[in-house]
Amino acid sequence: MVDIGNKQLQLNISEDDDLDLLESQAEELTSEDLMELEQQMIAFEEERLDLETPEPKKLLMNKLTEAFHLIEAGMAKLEEQDLNAERFTKVYRIVIDGLSCYKTICNKKKESSVQATLRN
Repeated sequence: MVDIGNKQLQLNISEDDDLDLLESQAEELTSEDLMELEQQMIAFEEERLDLETPEPKKLLMNKLTEAFHLIEAGMAKLEEQDLNAERFTKVYRIVIDGLSCYKTICNKKKESSVQATLRN
């Protein structure tokens, strides 16, 4: 029985198991063993790097269009509630101006899509 913090772990380990483990640790590794260990470490490191490397971000036309619709819906909700039309108009213009770079990207993607369709 092994105590870990407030928990106890029941292990069925015999004295022979302890001796086998100690004897296996005393054996020298062969060149093949070392090469296999190195290959395992390389594979492990590559797998770890694959998991850590995030997918590159992309601006997709359908996602941009969806975002524009959501923003327009949000702006419409603000307009419904705001008694100050001048304030809303000012905020709306700021938002639209701020989104212009994304609108440009979306329009270029639409143009490219139409041109590709026309070629086919």
